[in-house]
Amino acid sequence: MVYCDQESYPTSIRRQKKGFGAAVGIHPKKVQFFPQSKFEELGNLLRLNTVVALGEIGLNRCAPESTWKLQEEILIKVLQLSMPIRQVILHMRDAADQHCGEVGARCLQIMRANVAPTQRIHLHCFTGTVEQVVS
Repeated sequence: MVYCDQESYPTSIRRQKKGFGAAVGIHPKKVQFFPQSKFEELGNLLRLNTVVALGEIGLNRCAPESTWKLQEEILIKVLQLSMPIRQVILHMRDAADQHCGEVGARCLQIMRANVAPTQRIHLHCFTGTVEQVVS
């Protein structure tokens, strides 16, 4: 289960089957609807042993340009909730008419500045380059 819309955050998360867990985050297209009060709830959910990942989180350049700065601010703030034991699921999508990896480069720059180099990352919706992945 992936809970990346604050309106669908559960109050508790039961373990489904062995080897499976939940992810909680905030989708970049939903950042303008994410109230400050939800950060504490997101942090509490991340501490549950049934939650195995923070995500999906990231940057999406298909969203209106007016939200791009807020997407980056929320991403940085949410990364402060990350934990080495929780994988980060990154949503990185360039604008519909671009597949140059600009958003991937910016997202990875933010990641390098805000999480440990050993942080496990799952790339979701990635439109970047192979070089960005291996760097």
